[in-house]
Amino acid sequence: MCHFSSPEYAGKKREIMPLADYERIASLLFKKSLQLVLGCSAEPTLHPQLPRMVEIAKRLHKVPFVGIATNAQLLTESLAEKLLEAGLDEFTVSMHGVEKETYERLQPPASYEKLHRALAVLTDLAAKSDRSFKVRINYTVNPSNQAQLVDFFQHFGQYKIDLLQVRKIFDLGNTVYQDRDLAPFLQSLSRTRAVLQENCHARKTTLLCPPFESETGKGTPASAILLPLVLRYASPEIVWKRDFPWRTESYEAYCKRTGWRRSVLAMARRKSSDLVREIENGERSLGYDVD
Repeated sequence: MCHFSSPEYAGKKREIMPLADYERIASLLFKKSLQLVLGCSAEPTLHPQLPRMVEIAKRLHKVPFVGIATNAQLLTESLAEKLLEAGLDEFTVSMHGVEKETYERLQPPASYEKLHRALAVLTDLAAKSDRSFKVRINYTVNPSNQAQLVDFFQHFGQYKIDLLQVRKIFDLGNTVYQDRDLAPFLQSLSRTRAVLQENCHARKTTLLCPPFESETGKGTPASAILLPLVLRYASPEIVWKRDFPWRTESYEAYCKRTGWRRSVLAMARRKSSDLVREIENGERSLGYDVD
C-alpha cells in the first residue's frame, strides 16, 4: 500500500540522511516543533544513529514529544532501551493484518513472529522501566484486512497498546496493492468500530478511528488549512518545500522571502467549498473520531 512499492520508487536509490544534515534541520525547525515523528515513509530503525537523532531532538532542542513510526521488524530490546534512554516518547508500530497470512502478504518481507516479539519486548520494558512511553498501533483498513480487524485484541490483547489508530486506505499512486473500495464493507466496519470501542474502553486504550457509516465528510476546511500550517516533512531530498534552500537559508528568512504568512491568510479567506474539493481523503489529516 506504500508509495515505496510503486515502480517509480522501486529502482530509486535509498538514502540514509547524514547526521550533519539532520542536525542542520534540527537547528532550523526543532525550536518551533511540538512533535517530531521519525520515519513515516521510510523505516527509521535502519538508521545507524537513530538513538542519537532522538537525543538531539529531545535533550538538545527540547522537543516536547518525539516518536518513531516503524514496522518493528528490527526493534530489539537493546535498541528499544537505547531509544528510551535517549528520550523517546512513543513507538508507532504499523501493522496491516491481524492474522499471519494477511499481515505478511500486505507487508513483505515482514515476519509475523518478529512483530509479536517486538510488541512483547515493549510490553516487558514498560513493566520494568522507569521511563514512561506509549505504544501506538497504526492499522490501515483495506478490503483484504477489514474482516479480521474485529478480532484484533484476540491476537494482540496481551501487549501494551496505548493507542489503536485505524485508517482508511487512500490513493498513494501506483502502488502494488490497488483495491481501495471500502464501500461494500461500510456496515460491517461500523460494527467492527463499535466492538473496538468497547474493547478499548475496557483496556483504557485510546481509539482513533474514522466513521465508517458513510463515505461523506472526507474533507473539511479545517484540515485543508491546518495541515500545511503544522506539518513540516523532511527527507534526504527535500525539507518542507522544494524551493527551500535549507542548507544556506534560515526558516524565518525563507518564510519572509516567499510571503508565507500572506499565503496563509489568503488560504483562510478562500471559500470553504473550494478548500474541501482539494482534500480527496480527509482521513489523511483530521478524519478521526477519538474515543
